[in-house]
This record gives sequence, structure tokens and C-alpha cells, in this order.
Amino acid sequence: MVSVPVVRASIDRDWLVRAVRREPVMHAFAAWDLVWEPERVRAFSCGPERSPTGYLLIWLGDPSHPVVHWVGDPRLTRVLAEHLPPRPITVGGPIECIEIVEAARGPVRWSLIDRLIARPTTVVPGSGDPRVRAVGPADAGTLRAWAAHHPSPFVQGYAKFRFDPDRLFAWAAWDGRRPVGVAFASVRLPEVWTLNGIFVEESARREGIGRALTAFGMEAARRAGAPTHLNVREENVGARRVYDRLGFRAVDRIAWIEATTPLPPPSGREAA
Repeated sequence: MVSVPVVRASIDRDWLVRAVRREPVMHAFAAWDLVWEPERVRAFSCGPERSPTGYLLIWLGDPSHPVVHWVGDPRLTRVLAEHLPPRPITVGGPIECIEIVEAARGPVRWSLIDRLIARPTTVVPGSGDPRVRAVGPADAGTLRAWAAHHPSPFVQGYAKFRFDPDRLFAWAAWDGRRPVGVAFASVRLPEVWTLNGIFVEESARREGIGRALTAFGMEAARRAGAPTHLNVREENVGARRVYDRLGFRAVDRIAWIEATTPLPPPSGREAA
């Protein structure tokens, strides 16, 4: 008889501390969110309590559409699929998760994501661009208002951000008092910083703003003594070119799995 791994609604903190030291990119979100955003995450781990074989970190920033980070070999952690939230969800994890998520939650769309890391040892070129500055109390209202009325759902998320410097470090590019680009660090650990949400207005692209935003975050991480991590879609050749020039290198590749559209209605006998 094959034993089924035990699943717990937690992750052992002592194990996680050790794990993030060994593989900071893989465990960055869990190590940060369980401390700084405990009210917005849920976690399930499987295997031995003190040395789990894998886990789900479920981000509930938007409770109507959870984002799940699946960590661990899916061949050993398949039991975690029983704890995936219902559709709509997005799951980031090993490529083998595509089949498992589809079996558990119905048809999916997916793309491949390269996880990149950079370890600059000297001042990052371009990090002092005068168009870019950290978002402080004086800028927060302007940035939220811009985001709230922006046509991009990606940018609209910034309207809900709490610009508490202990929990969220964000920065923006400005044309006078008008934001034209934005980015934030979703993780700031001694082992790694993770940059997210890098966005540049269409009207301001090809002016070096995306590079300046990235360099600003890299320099902030370097001063804190940490390498910088970010994710980029495999097909985003332009962004990858910028990141390569800034010294980023791929450490691994994961799948970004979207189970978002409604399931088709049943047919035949099932519809009766």
C-alpha cells in the first residue's frame, strides 16, 4: 500500500528559515508573507512536519482570485492539489503542475516564466536616474489616484496598496507630478529582494524608464546586502534583453497557470 503524505495547514518556520538560506528565490514569498502579511495568506505543507517535501502558499490579496505558489516536486506533493482554491485561480510552480492543476480545477492556460537573479557588487548603472524616486507619503495619494483610474488592471492594483515603508517599498518614475512608471519590492529579505509590478506607460516607453526602475530597485537591494530576484515571461524578449544587460541570470523556469475563465456548461445527460 502506498502511503499518502500528511498535509498540514502550516509550514514549519524553523525549516523555512533554513530553506530560504539554501534556495532564497524558491522560498522568498513564503518567508516574507508569513511574517509580514499573515492575514493575507494561507499555507499547506505535506510530508514530515520538520522537513516537508513541498507546500502551497496561497496569496489572498484579492480573495476573489487567489494566487498560489506551489513549491516542491509535484510527483511527491500531488496531494496538495486537494487544497487548491476553486476557480478562478493562478498557480505558479513546476512545469509538471500544469497537468495536475488542470485535472483538479479544469481547463487552464499557461506560460513559462524564467526566474532571474542578479548580485551587483558595485553601484548599479542607471540607478540614480532623476526621474525615479521612492514613493513616500507625499506621493502616495497621487499614485493611488493615477492607478485607480488607469485602464490597465495590472496598474489598478496599486490603488489598493498600503504604502507602509516597513511592509512595502515602492518607487515610481515621474514626468513632473504625473507617474509614468512604477515598481515595488514584494519581498525584502537579507537573502533576496524580489521586484514586482514593473510597469511603464505606453507613451513613455523606449525612453529607458523600465531600465531605470529596475536599476533603482537593484541598487536599493545591493545597499541592503541582498541579491535581486524578478520573474519574466519567456516570450517577453524585450524585457529579458534589459535584464540581461543589468546582470540578471536565470536560475530556473516555472509555469504560470491560469484557471480563470468559467468552465463550459455541461452537455448531454450531465445537463439534464
